[in-house]
Parts: sequence; structure tokens; C-alpha cells
Amino acid sequence: QCVVRVLAWGPGAPLGNLPCSVGGTTTMKVLCANEGLMSNFELLEVLRQRTMEPEHALLPVVHDPFPTELQCFEHLMKTPAGAQQKENLQKFLKEVQPFNLTAAETLSLINLKPTSDVEIHLLVEDCESRMKDDEIEKLLALAEELL
Repeated sequence: QCVVRVLAWGPGAPLGNLPCSVGGTTTMKVLCANEGLMSNFELLEVLRQRTMEPEHALLPVVHDPFPTELQCFEHLMKTPAGAQQKENLQKFLKEVQPFNLTAAETLSLINLKPTSDVEIHLLVEDCESRMKDDEIEKLLALAEELL
């Protein structure tokens, strides 16, 4: 018997093994290959959908959430992602464009919500040469207000 390891089989589908039914082969098409980085907020939204009642979920739920999904959801609710709002994140992304941050730096700021200049220096590479003190203060103010 042939078994294919399935990484994604439709929206919201779990990882798992799928038995082959036709001649021992199954053809799958990759719909999206690594679309980019995902923030904790976005992951929390996906997990929120998976833990919702089936009639309220945007994506079809194939099964009850795995215990690891529930644990991840509970942990993320205790992080800044648990209090973030989509509109504020979009505004934050717009406001930080003049700082010329990399995607990874911006993602780190969103996920960690820095509260001190030391944290900014840890999250932004070569911060001392790329940013002035007043820019760091403005970045902290944006994080406090929007994240």
C-alpha cells in the first residue's frame, strides 16, 4: 500500500498521511510556496479560526484543533499579539516605512512590541548607525500607540 505525506490538502487541512487510491500514485499541486513571513498576530488569527465553532469559521474545519494548536493559541494570547488589531498593524506598517527597516526587523518589532531603546537596538541591525535617538524614540512611541 502506498502512502503519501501530505503537507497541505485544501484550506485548513491538517498535516497527515493520505493513502493513495488510484494506481498507487497521487498528484498534488502546490498552490502557494512560502508566501512570506507570518506575524504572531496572523498566526493567532489562523488559530482563532481553527478553535471557533464550525458554523462561525471562515475556513472549513476538518477536525477538532490539535492540543498543540490550543497550547500555541493560549500562549500567543499572552503576548502582544493577543491585544493587537489589524487596523493598528496596517497603520504601524505605513508609519515605519520612512525608517527603512527590513521585513525581518519590522516583523520582530510587531511580534515583540519593544518598550525601551535597548530593545530597539537589539531588534534593528546597526541601529546606532542607521537611526538617530529621536527616531528611536518615535519608533518606541509608534510601538506603544499601535502595537
